[in-house]
Amino acid sequence: MADNDTEAYRIRLERASSYGEIWEVVKDSVWHTLKRRRAGMMLFLEDLPLRLGAYHPIGTNNIILNKTLVQIVEASTKSRRVINAFIYNLLLHEYIHALGYVSELEVKNLVYQVASQCFGENHIVTA
Repeated sequence: MADNDTEAYRIRLERASSYGEIWEVVKDSVWHTLKRRRAGMMLFLEDLPLRLGAYHPIGTNNIILNKTLVQIVEASTKSRRVINAFIYNLLLHEYIHALGYVSELEVKNLVYQVASQCFGENHIVTA
């Protein structure tokens, strides 16, 4: 990927001020890397056990994000860069599941592939 594409993804994520803006970066980065897309997805925020960051119920168009966990991260840092990277990774992981990938190992590898190709090896979303 060209350096200016990488920089554009970094800027978009760092400037995102809503879940919707982060979600758009997730969808665009997956399309850019995997050439896969799924329309009609809906994001829900719920209080979940802390061991669960987010989940995608198979057979639905839903991604459920752990509201409590996000609030803990927001309370522990004022860095929008860190908070957005955390949310991006949770949504990216579940979106890849929603695209039909069930294996956790395969999803983790694809998360790394998308993040590294779009943000570079030395960005917080890739770490």
